[in-house]
Amino acid sequence: MSFLSQGILSSAPFFYHQEGAGEPIIFIHGTPGRPQDFKKISALLTSSHLIFIPAMPGEGSTPAAQAQTCDISTRAQFVLETMKTRGITQAHFVGHSMGAATVAHIASHHPERCKKAVLISPIPLKPHQGWRRARPKLVFQLINNRLRFLFLPLLRLLFFIAGFPKGITKKHIFEVFRISHQFSFEEHSKNLLNMTQPTALIWCDDDPIIEKEALLKLSQQLPDGPRINFSTGGHAPYYHHAAQLHKELSTWLKG
Repeated sequence: MSFLSQGILSSAPFFYHQEGAGEPIIFIHGTPGRPQDFKKISALLTSSHLIFIPAMPGEGSTPAAQAQTCDISTRAQFVLETMKTRGITQAHFVGHSMGAATVAHIASHHPERCKKAVLISPIPLKPHQGWRRARPKLVFQLINNRLRFLFLPLLRLLFFIAGFPKGITKKHIFEVFRISHQFSFEEHSKNLLNMTQPTALIWCDDDPIIEKEALLKLSQQLPDGPRINFSTGGHAPYYHHAAQLHKELSTWLKG
């Protein structure tokens, strides 16, 4: 059986994963990413929660056309609309990396929809080391033309070195920079600082993309909630530490 199901939104298809029953948890993957990224941890939560994971536009089979623009507010609206198709009005939200920025937007602008927030390896308040090295706005200018075939293979190799899975395609990498070039740290910082929901923060000290100092600073600015830190696990603690995260989060989410 396929991990993903197909739904219809605005007369066009989108893809998602849903299983379990109980209080809903919405997972929002990063960029690049796909719903399958959360397969290990979501499976542990299905005994007590309804799990819903939409494939974000341009990734995980959902067409990029589902979002006319790729800014965070549009991506957040996409998540809310997909929830509506499944009859979900309020939930806990779990976001990874760029997905955590989407969670912060929903929590800030639609607080009635978000009960508790879990931010995993989130984009911090200011440009982090991965952002500064990648220079996404400049790179997008280089690849958004006929010469993209010269740059994308090299970028794909750099993503592998950074620890992303080998299944990432050149299309996914183009989508990363298409989204990143519209990203606003000013707007994102306001969203983070405007959050009022109980908020868990999860990170690894050896994250090659986001330095721990930036996440420690963010930890002091967010509302109260668990601060779960691992020495290893890179940018994907939800994968490498699924069992421990399930143990710590499941009790907190029920409280």
